Amino acid sequence: MKPLTTLAACAAALGAPLAASATDFDTLNNLSQAEFALFTKDLGAATSYKQLASAAPLGVAGFDIAVASAFTNTQYPDLWSKAAGNADIPGTVPVPGIRIAKGLPFGIDIGATYATLPKVDAKLAGVELRWALLEGGLVSPAVGLRVAATKLSGVDQLSLSNASFDVSISKGFPFITPYAGVGAVRTSAKVNGATTLQSESPTQARVFAGLHLNLGLFDITAEGDKTGKTTSYSARLGFRF
Repeated sequence: MKPLTTLAACAAALGAPLAASATDFDTLNNLSQAEFALFTKDLGAATSYKQLASAAPLGVAGFDIAVASAFTNTQYPDLWSKAAGNADIPGTVPVPGIRIAKGLPFGIDIGATYATLPKVDAKLAGVELRWALLEGGLVSPAVGLRVAATKLSGVDQLSLSNASFDVSISKGFPFITPYAGVGAVRTSAKVNGATTLQSESPTQARVFAGLHLNLGLFDITAEGDKTGKTTSYSARLGFRF
């Protein structure tokens, strides 16, 4: 799926009911160990915390709330289907949700997200902590460090969580701020119940880039992210106070 087409689909997903669930990962034991390792990488990339913000801090009085959606082009859609009882799961998986962030002193922001994977009847919760090492200015760019974590729930057979770290740079211009970053995502996955599958904990490199459009009270962000071999496109519509 091309980026523009994907972002258009993101916008449509934001207005769709989050509870449009269809199936569940209830046949994970059908996977071999090697297949479970690949599935873990794919699912970890889809459920990791997306930046969707420039490196500049919100400021002490800053508060941001947004609706957002990521669309992940999975590398192994056949394994997703195999893990879900051969259900028809599309190769592009949506993850719509909401995000909030609050500025604190010393260039620190905290944030949280709650999202769903409607196609596989799962929920996703996450938190992030950002620190602007350089806050940026008229000439200088902003540089930010970020740590984040997400946890998947609603899947009885699977326990999965992600921890990520990244560094990003952005440069503000009138109304628009481009940004880019690099980092890593570590995913921990375990199959619950009687199983021969061992836990998997892959670490994948991440690169991302995006554009943040500031319209005053409103802001729009579009981002592309590649974690390991898996690509995601995300969009958000936010309200700043």
